[in-house]
Amino acid sequence: MTLRKEYTGFIGTPSYKSAPEPETDESITAALLAMREKGLHGYRYLIRGSFLSKQRNMIVEKFLSDKNYGNWLLFCDADMVFRPDHLFQLIRADKDIISALTVKPSPPYSFNCALFDADEKCFRSIVRYPTDGPFRVHAAGTGFLLIKRHVLENIKPPWFFNGITGRHEDYLLGEDFTFCLIAQQNGYNIWVHPHCQIGHKGKHVFTAQDHHKYKELVQELIGDEDVKFREEREAARSSWDPAGDEPEPASYNHSLFTETSKPLRYGDEVTARCRLGEFVECGKQSELSGEKEAGN
Repeated sequence: MTLRKEYTGFIGTPSYKSAPEPETDESITAALLAMREKGLHGYRYLIRGSFLSKQRNMIVEKFLSDKNYGNWLLFCDADMVFRPDHLFQLIRADKDIISALTVKPSPPYSFNCALFDADEKCFRSIVRYPTDGPFRVHAAGTGFLLIKRHVLENIKPPWFFNGITGRHEDYLLGEDFTFCLIAQQNGYNIWVHPHCQIGHKGKHVFTAQDHHKYKELVQELIGDEDVKFREEREAARSSWDPAGDEPEPASYNHSLFTETSKPLRYGDEVTARCRLGEFVECGKQSELSGEKEAGN
């Protein structure tokens, strides 16, 4: 799909600091210049504050206040590092909601996307992902997330808010995952682009490669036998075909997170597989929202 003039867009950046990281500022400026070279219009909006949910809602309100701001909103956090072609990859994917593949900037460098464990009623970060194209998840972070205008227009505000605490009183469902659940309730899928691997600034710029290297190091330390056991367990899970009804698609529900929700831990084994929209999540095969051939 070629980039067309109607792909005008809006880049919104919430920031705790007075300004984004220099690398982020350079990335956004380069993206806007690249858009101009392609005959596209791009707008940038920076908002400062300590209440992230409020900042994101204010960015959405600003974007929706004028249709001239374009057809998509890109949330780009103040510590993300990317090239212009990363933005164009998300635009060309032509999905209602799509995220880059990013990692947390500290060990074990977990991926920014997760699947919902219907049995445990919690999210588990993926440990594998398909590489042949965008794949669906139940939730993705908003560090580098592109959302089309009609999605935000069709969701009743507030779009972002923190979820209900789980069994651990200090555990909140973040505003990013809450938005993803609300979006799915409104019929929109959440996508991640495996080829759009951008950096997350910490002590240095971390990418998906840091996750893979860390995992290799852990496997080396725990020994070959344990690695073999884990591989056999993953293979068994991937081939397991449960009987009975499939779990309902993940959606926001107050009662869902009041008793059995729990924080994620490294080592949670979740294998994501994209085959006509199917996933293997937490040992059980289930469908995400929509039909197998669902579109955006």
